[in-house]
Amino acid sequence: MTGIHVLDKTTNETRTIKADGLFIEIGTVPNSNLVKGLVDMDQQGQIITDRNQMTSLPGLFAAGDVTDQPHKQIIISAAEGAKAALQAHTYLNHQTKEAHHATTLER
Repeated sequence: MTGIHVLDKTTNETRTIKADGLFIEIGTVPNSNLVKGLVDMDQQGQIITDRNQMTSLPGLFAAGDVTDQPHKQIIISAAEGAKAALQAHTYLNHQTKEAHHATTLER
């Protein structure tokens, strides 16, 4: 890569910016409206999670750019997603064991 051609949509002029590399950022507004009012969020609308990706609502996990975790990069989001899935699995297994134990005690 030697540069990038940029179109100014206001003036319709094209210019070239010389560069050795390019980093694309797609946005900074988290898409968290789905859980607004269900979980704790910060002032930017990011979902607050603990180190295991758990939100303030037990059993609900969040990962990626929608969370309050720093460093919004695809590789970090993917890793957080994997961690959230593993933690959700652990959470559900624990809930199933508790429910089974409670049923056994009722008999």
